[in-house]
Amino acid sequence: LADFSFSGEQVVGQIISFDSSDTVDEDGDKLNYLWDFGTGNLNSSSTEPNPIFIYFTPGMKQVKLIVSDGENKAEVEKIINIVSAPTSPPAPLLSKERGAADKVIIFEFMPNPEGPDESEWIELKNIGSSTVNLINWQLDDEEGGSEPYVIKKDIFINPQESKIFEREETKIALNNTVDSVRLFNNLGELADEYSYSKTKEGVSFKRQGNSWLTAENIASVASASTSAKTTVSAGSKKYQPAVETTLEKIREFEPGDKVKVVGTVAVLPGVFSSQYFYIVGSPGVQVYSSKKLFPNLQIGDQIEINGELSETYGELRLKIAAAEDIKKIATSTPPEPVMTECDKIGENMEAQLVRVKGEVVDKQGSIIWLDDGNSEIEVYIKTGVKINKANINEGDNITVIGIVSQKDDSYRVMPRSQADIIFAGANREGEVLGEVSVSD
Repeated sequence: LADFSFSGEQVVGQIISFDSSDTVDEDGDKLNYLWDFGTGNLNSSSTEPNPIFIYFTPGMKQVKLIVSDGENKAEVEKIINIVSAPTSPPAPLLSKERGAADKVIIFEFMPNPEGPDESEWIELKNIGSSTVNLINWQLDDEEGGSEPYVIKKDIFINPQESKIFEREETKIALNNTVDSVRLFNNLGELADEYSYSKTKEGVSFKRQGNSWLTAENIASVASASTSAKTTVSAGSKKYQPAVETTLEKIREFEPGDKVKVVGTVAVLPGVFSSQYFYIVGSPGVQVYSSKKLFPNLQIGDQIEINGELSETYGELRLKIAAAEDIKKIATSTPPEPVMTECDKIGENMEAQLVRVKGEVVDKQGSIIWLDDGNSEIEVYIKTGVKINKANINEGDNITVIGIVSQKDDSYRVMPRSQADIIFAGANREGEVLGEVSVSD
């Protein structure tokens, strides 16, 4: 039986959330989803179970969901009436000085990642001297391609800071051949654009001054400069040596700083994403490589990482440039999760492996809300993690082990595998009592 619901303001430019959680398969088979949002554009579709969509024209939209278990198909259609946004004067540029918005640029993007195309990303950078709020800015590909991605929350980007927007969030699908990346400010004006005609798998495009190079060419230039013994100003942050620090102090540094830190592997590459993993200590940090340059790692490995700090959706990440930036020091036991309460989870526990317990009070697609009696926390089951979400119901008392992840101004716990969901009481799939979880 196929069914879905939707929520959000049915207004041009506003986010509409679609939820197919009422769709069931009597045999419990894995379901495949195909949405058509009724715009007449071939790119206005999704294969996610619970997608979001923004309409940019008013009118009656016929939304169709087709669900298949590999043998049988079911479909359902519903009508959404999208109305025009009320007329109002343009919002002012939310920055500390006029013209600051012109200093936000497209800095780097990955149109053709190794492996699934869902790993595409676009990085923006503020090269000005004032903080800019990106609310109501838009990212888009070439005209007539994907639907524009509108930033609907306050996202402040400080001077010389970068922000990465991943395809999982933007739904922007960049072509591997001819395409463009475009950035529009909150007045709808084109702020930056770059068009390309050819890509290479696993190689990003990066701005160098007023020119664009592939990351591959940048590496060649850097190598040639080193061979010629070219000197670089010591004041340039890009060429400063890494500073040794600890996970406890790593958040005292700024994006763009290079650091060297030691931690214990808590989440392997490929669990949440093929491009990053997590190390923990006090608390922890996400380790990222666009080219997936990771050695063979095991949960519990103690490693040293040499990389450059950046942020994604407010969460700190440590970017590495080569496989040699990760050194295995020792093999140890899996890290123990820190027992905590829902209201204690915040910036001080970002990227920490935690253990919380409470009652499931709400469930929407991949999101579960857990209440421990004092507060609630979002538990987010990331796409691809092998957890039987259908077995978790409102009213269940469960213990969740997972990594604390930041998403803009909020925090959530992301379990790594079925063993991270522990049921109290009756035996069900996923119940692991008195056992420390280890990710797949």
